[in-house]
Amino acid sequence: MLATFKETISSLQDKTYGAKIVALPPARVVWYWTKYLLIFSLIPLALIIAGFTNFIPRLPRLAKDRLPEGSITFSGGRLSTTFSEPYIYSDPQFAFILNSAGVPEDLDKYPAGVLILADRVVVRTQQGNTHSFNFEKIKDFTLDKDQVTGWLSDHQGLLWLIAVSIALITALITTAVFWVYKLATFFLWSLALLIVARFARRTLTFWAGFNLVVYASVLPLLLSAVLFLASNDILSLFGFGLFAYFTLSWFFNLPGPSLLPLTKPKKARTASTSNK
Repeated sequence: MLATFKETISSLQDKTYGAKIVALPPARVVWYWTKYLLIFSLIPLALIIAGFTNFIPRLPRLAKDRLPEGSITFSGGRLSTTFSEPYIYSDPQFAFILNSAGVPEDLDKYPAGVLILADRVVVRTQQGNTHSFNFEKIKDFTLDKDQVTGWLSDHQGLLWLIAVSIALITALITTAVFWVYKLATFFLWSLALLIVARFARRTLTFWAGFNLVVYASVLPLLLSAVLFLASNDILSLFGFGLFAYFTLSWFFNLPGPSLLPLTKPKKARTASTSNK
């Protein structure tokens, strides 16, 4: 990866670097950009996994300190509890309510939340949609604070594996979707660069333009990754400006046939006619 960093620095410092870029196979160019994407995907993933590794062993203690004393019993598809009801935990945006004697309308005063009734769970989303899930298929059992604490203590490895698996799958899907999306935009910008080449009366193949576009997209990717938490429209516009600058700078400094005009000079045509 060190060689990739050096190549990036060299390309940004040399306005004639486009000659090297257009000579590369497109697959290698895409892999060059993909390596940066993988780095910026793996770093937050590693931090998330480290967070799980630190937090999951603390769950039993948190359950022991935070869960109220009491038990929940499911019998015949209905819930009963020894907790003092209604039990409400809420903030301005969300509420958790345990009230076996409640009604679904108890959630109306909150933007979103979960309400546990005697026979169902009612979930209200931020968009105002409400969903209900009945208890009729739940087998009879009793659950109390000691059982929860003990289960969390005995299954830390399983919890870590589940949490990490979810994080890995989420990262994989997110990265893959973003990769496909960016690849599609590279094709579109390559077509746009062909149009620019046409108006500038310069010869350029599609894949040469594609290589330039992909290389020019590396610096905006670095910028967006570093300033992710402070992203705004101005920074996005700045990133696009960097992309356009390096794409056009490399393009207009291509040597040799890439700078030949699309039509012959008028003097050459006149001379040819005179010879006839």
